[in-house]
Formats: sequence, C-alpha cells, structure tokens
Amino acid sequence: MEDLGRKLLEERQLRNITLQDISAATHISVGVLKDIESGKFDKYVGDEEYIKKYIKKYADYLGIESDELVDTYITLTQELNLSKIKEKEEKLKAEPKKAPATKITKPAFAKAPKVYDNHSGRTFVKYTIIVALCLLIIFSVWYALKLSSKDKAGFDNQNQNHISGTPNVDDNEDPVIPPDQDNKEDEKPTDEKTPKVEMTRTAANQYSIKLPADNETFTMKIEFVSYTWSSMLVNGTNYSHFAGKAYNSANTANDKNAAPETVELTFNTKDVNTIVLSNGYNLYHRYYINGEKLDIPESDQSGTYADVTFTFIKE
Repeated sequence: MEDLGRKLLEERQLRNITLQDISAATHISVGVLKDIESGKFDKYVGDEEYIKKYIKKYADYLGIESDELVDTYITLTQELNLSKIKEKEEKLKAEPKKAPATKITKPAFAKAPKVYDNHSGRTFVKYTIIVALCLLIIFSVWYALKLSSKDKAGFDNQNQNHISGTPNVDDNEDPVIPPDQDNKEDEKPTDEKTPKVEMTRTAANQYSIKLPADNETFTMKIEFVSYTWSSMLVNGTNYSHFAGKAYNSANTANDKNAAPETVELTFNTKDVNTIVLSNGYNLYHRYYINGEKLDIPESDQSGTYADVTFTFIKE
C-alpha cells in the first residue's frame, strides 16, 4: 500500500504540482490525497469503491497509467481482507471451547399440581364441539332423505301425466330456447399468467432487470460458489445489510460443483435503481430475483475481479 502511494507522491513532486492543485482539479480533499500518498488505506475500510475512483482521478491528472494503479490497489485490498479473515479464524480456533452447561429439568410427573392446571373449561369446549358435529350430521342425513322423497314424488306425478302417450303442453308457455354456444365459449375462464422477471444483458457484467408492476418488494438471492471477497453498493452507496467480506472460504479450490454460501436480501422496489456487486473472484456465482434464476453467460464469468451491475426498471 505504501509503495502505491509513494509512486503517486514521487510523480507529483517530479512535476512540481501541489496537493492543492490536484484537489481543485479532482474535487478530492487534501486530507484524503495525503492519506493516499501515505498508504493509509486502512482508514477507509468499507469505502474501497470511492478510494479506487480517487486513485484513478489522481493518476489521470498526473498523466500516468491509472488502470495499473487501480488493479494494484484492488489486489492489495483483497489480500489484506483475506489475511484479516484468516487471522480471525485462527484466533477463534485457538480459543478453548467451554463445555455446555448441563440443565436438569424435573419430569412432568414429578411436578406438584398447580391451581391453574384445571382444564375443565377446555373439556367443556371439546364436548360442545362434538355435540354440534353430531347434530350437523343428523340434520344433513334428514335433509338428504327429504330431498330424495320429494324427487321421487315429482317423478311419479310426471309419469301419471303421460300415461296416454301425449305430453301435457301448455300452448301459452314460451318455448325454451337453448343457450347460444358462443356464450359458452365466452364463459370459459381465461388463463392468467403470473408476470415474471425479465432480464436483458446490456454489456459485459451489466444487466437490466424489469420487475412486474405490482411488486412492491423483491428478493435477491446470491449463491457464492467460488472463494471470493465481495461488497455491495445500492444506488452508489455502500449497503449496510450486506457484509463486505470473504464468502465460501470452504471452497478454496474453487470447485464449480461445491456447495455455495447463500445470501438473500429483500428490497423495496421503489427505493432501488442500481445494485453493484464487486467480486474479487467472479466465477460460478448464481443470482436469483424473486426466486427466478438469471441467465448469466459464461463470457461474463472469469477468475478475476469484476463489478456486476443490475439496473432495475419499473413498469
């Protein structure tokens, strides 16, 4: 980190440029510029995206290769974060584990009866429900028998009216017209399709997501397959509900068939315009919006650093 800042310092002094000149041109405070030249990047943990942009602006102003310096900063930051995580894991392993305390609970039959253990009210409710069900069954059987006897009587009367072979037809009655077949077709229920998420790839690692109009919220699930350091920006700001750290440390071999480490987040649709996921090792990861897997092409997956950008469009 100090070598990176020292290179910027030497290039600036070689050109006889002051920090005030660079601050006025890039709109970066003099204090931040001093920290960059001194290599004090540990003061800006969680703000790596901003420091990366500041280094690029600084180098571009001096007229030197900025991409190389930014790549150096990203590599050093990832190595530093991974080393801190490993140190923390080793420290936890070294701490002695405490034996769990044994708690003996008195069995139910050994407990003394309590005043509030009287369940007479519950018993009354139970028997009341049983009686109500019995009455309902009796009424249903009686009603069914009544309907069957009524239908039988109607059938007998109909047969008596037609013994002579000539049906009793009232000439004054209006003829019964069968319903139009077209109306039956109109009555068929229409298939309502559930609106789905639409994804469009606009550029490398850049995707446009169209959500259904009635979605007030949406979920985003990320499955980290390879061992990677990752952070998230929502609308250009560091998202506090997503921990910037190393994920799936169990898969150091980066096996694409390994079990992933999953993170699932819920967002208010109206509050989100862009989500940027910065992956130190962008390979084999999977993304889901409202449970639907996004089709990420193989060309966008590589074992290097990448910013994966999702832009959300509301209907």
